[in-house]
Amino acid sequence: KSEWDAAARSTLGRVVKRLQDPRVRQRFITFAFQILQASTQRCAKTSGHISGDQDAKFYDEAVHLLLLGVTDLWSVIRKDCAKTAAAIAFNFSSRGHIEQFIDSLLCVAIGSRSVSADKSQVTAWTEREGALLALSVLLRSIQMESTGDKSVGEGDLKVSQVKDDIKGILGARHVAAVEYRLGSNHTLTQLPRCLVQTLKPAIYQCLRHDQLSVRQLAAQCLVEYASLCEEPTRLLIFQEVISKLNRINRNDKVEIDSATDSELLDAFEAEGLLDVLARMAPCLPSSFLLKHWKFVFPTLEKYVMHIASSVRQKSSTVVLALAKQYSRSHGLPVSREASLRLVIQMLLSLSEPRSDESEFCWQRKEGRLLSIDVLINPESTLIHQRRSGSLSAVRSFLWAHDQAQSATWNGGQNGLPSSSDAFWQQVMSGCVAQMKEAFESSQFELRRISRQVLPGLMRVVIWTEQLAFLTSTELENSSPETAWPWSCLKYLLL
Repeated sequence: KSEWDAAARSTLGRVVKRLQDPRVRQRFITFAFQILQASTQRCAKTSGHISGDQDAKFYDEAVHLLLLGVTDLWSVIRKDCAKTAAAIAFNFSSRGHIEQFIDSLLCVAIGSRSVSADKSQVTAWTEREGALLALSVLLRSIQMESTGDKSVGEGDLKVSQVKDDIKGILGARHVAAVEYRLGSNHTLTQLPRCLVQTLKPAIYQCLRHDQLSVRQLAAQCLVEYASLCEEPTRLLIFQEVISKLNRINRNDKVEIDSATDSELLDAFEAEGLLDVLARMAPCLPSSFLLKHWKFVFPTLEKYVMHIASSVRQKSSTVVLALAKQYSRSHGLPVSREASLRLVIQMLLSLSEPRSDESEFCWQRKEGRLLSIDVLINPESTLIHQRRSGSLSAVRSFLWAHDQAQSATWNGGQNGLPSSSDAFWQQVMSGCVAQMKEAFESSQFELRRISRQVLPGLMRVVIWTEQLAFLTSTELENSSPETAWPWSCLKYLLL
């Protein structure tokens, strides 16, 4: 530290700002970060012999130099610096200095602090992107170590539990006690204060940004933070995202009707929040999603009719992420059965026509077909992938329950069909009817998506042995090139 004190680091920062050639700046920043890492390692060992003022100045300049690297105008520099920034920050002598760096990243991410003297629009979003990238690497670098179970008292339970209207019975009184390791020098029993109190509001603000990379990194940061939290906190984040998509205030009562009556968000914010849902799916228990599917599905269904095609596509990716729950459920049989029942509910929901169909624009119909497509498309999802096999598992599940003494797999409970044949008949007839309507529509987008989905749907029709709909088709006086029945026959034969 005697060689590279606060004044020397300040000089390094000034040199970085003056270098205009990005290649020269990249080499110099790499050199500066190597010096910074070596000096912070020495300072962590000798911090007890340093005065408080010197220590504060030393780490102020260290944070500033890190910010200069991770928010550089050149993307290659931002990515390289983000990879090493977390390791350097975790070598800081105290948790307060680490929190100072995280706070600075969050301030840059929301635009309340600018690192560069250039105030142009380009610099603004690149700084935000770099700050979020560094924050994402930092969150991934935090290691969790379980230390057993701990009992949660009544007071602690009230603080951490999810709202009763969406939590259901999942508020456990025994949670796993964990320690968080920040590098080799810091072990914490709780996450840093700035992550717990400041991260979520900042990330929600970044999810509205007009730059796609900023929204994607913000969603990634929120999901990585959720993965570090206990299950009640993850469910609370899920509830917050669903509430924001439905424009529900925090203190409002959550009702199923509110998922369909509220107005849609702007395209940027809707896409960002839906991206969070898609990324969070692996962190959520299937039993929770199944319990609240009647509220989750109307929310997704509402955004598949958004005027922005990117939002419609993102909503369908959420459906795909939820459908993949079965392939990820390697735990207890109860969890696997809940995942299967979730897929069953999804198939029934997507195949059910709406009674007020005429009131909706073509975007909603296209979005519904996009959601069906991600479930049945053999190239990307479920049918021909050995590891996934969700639809195959559904078929086996229904068949097994069909062999019960009562000859029903669920007795028609919870609005489900009473037999596997009735289930597939309901699902396939609903999907085929929607496909036929889009196929014969005058809207170009609907005709295009119907021809994209039809081959996969016909494969599922054969696989489930639901060919009865062909008896009602009229092949006479129909053009083989454009008619619906001829197209179905073509893909059935192929």
